[in-house]
Amino acid sequence: MDKAFQLFLHNMEATRTPMKESELAVLKSLREQGYVVAVFSPEDLTEVDPKLLEEKLLITGWEYIDENLREPVDVSNREAVLERDQSCRITVETLSVHVRSGEDGVSVSIYPLGENKEAVGETWATYGEDEELMYEEA
Repeated sequence: MDKAFQLFLHNMEATRTPMKESELAVLKSLREQGYVVAVFSPEDLTEVDPKLLEEKLLITGWEYIDENLREPVDVSNREAVLERDQSCRITVETLSVHVRSGEDGVSVSIYPLGENKEAVGETWATYGEDEELMYEEA
């Protein structure tokens, strides 16, 4: 068992709401299969929105993968199709463009490459009745 997982187990045992052995076994199995596992207990998140933290972890993780582990893919002159509740990132020179679709519409945020704290530009559009797109610049 690696040190990171040992630390994770120690932290989980120290919380007021420890995980069941079966839950820890699932996490261990996922890690052994090559999945990345990050879990925070309710006590760790006392003043943090769990969904916001999860989104930030996902964005940071995908940026790390895109910038450090993947070869760039030429997507010029290709169309990307996003279903609702999906997102994608596009690197343009020194910018990272994040496109997110949701139940109500689409948002686009532009960040300096490697950063995701403060967008340099944002806009969004909402779907109207009959899926007609209505938009407003932010």
